[in-house]
Amino acid sequence: MLRILAFLLFSQPAGVMADRIDRKRILIGADLIRFALLAVFPFVDSVWQIYALIFAINAVTAFFTPTFEATLPDIVGSEHYVKALSVSRIGRRRRSRCRAFYAYRSGDANMRSVWLLCSRNDAIGNIAVVFAAIGVAYSATGWPDLAVAAVMGVLSLTAAKSVVAQARGELAAVSPTSGVSAGS
Repeated sequence: MLRILAFLLFSQPAGVMADRIDRKRILIGADLIRFALLAVFPFVDSVWQIYALIFAINAVTAFFTPTFEATLPDIVGSEHYVKALSVSRIGRRRRSRCRAFYAYRSGDANMRSVWLLCSRNDAIGNIAVVFAAIGVAYSATGWPDLAVAAVMGVLSLTAAKSVVAQARGELAAVSPTSGVSAGS
């Protein structure tokens, strides 16, 4: 909700500013401001401050995003703009999701399953699909796709085995005398 509000309020003026002000300064300034705002998080001690910081970070991101997207044609040319924009958005989404769940890679079984089965395998799968597409283009066969499918299957099965083993260990660690049931 705060992200949507920040983008509604600031992305239009940011797009106009990106056309009138040096884009490089906007991009660098926005990154520095976001860095400073993120550096404040360890010192936050109430919920309203968290909300204010999240809103502020998204407001600055609302300036960064249209400026970045307006800069792409200058870098890659207008004929490659759509492809470059798509790739950059995929990269940002995957990177932020993986970064968010990486901290929980050794947490309880639920968090470990999110990391292993969702985030890690999703990121590896996306990279592998790109290589498979290149392999299919050069070999004119479906073998690269089958190889990626096999690798992803093995990754998923080994991750599932690891999560199930951890969950069993967590269930075994709950003693019946502690008043906590294994089903809760």
